[in-house]
Amino acid sequence: MAIESLEDLSSLSISELYSVYVAIARADHHWRMRALYGDQPRPVGHSEFRPLPRVHFEDRLAGASELVGGEQTLRARLARQAAAYRIDVQSELRCLRSNAA
Repeated sequence: MAIESLEDLSSLSISELYSVYVAIARADHHWRMRALYGDQPRPVGHSEFRPLPRVHFEDRLAGASELVGGEQTLRARLARQAAAYRIDVQSELRCLRSNAA
């Protein structure tokens, strides 16, 4: 299955990019839990949703920035993952902006 369209994440701020990352992590966690347990409830305390803390995400972004083309590669990977998980990036950004106001 080909990924149809990718969002352009190149101009997003760190806060916006982190918001997209958390949405991707949430969707990934949902699918992993569904693959492990199906419709059955998971054991209490098992496989809790724990995305990277923002400071660690910022560290990864800073590390990628030190490599030639690294930040662009990271942003492109997030765009592919967002498309694969059918994340509505614009909706995530609107939600982030409305919470900041």
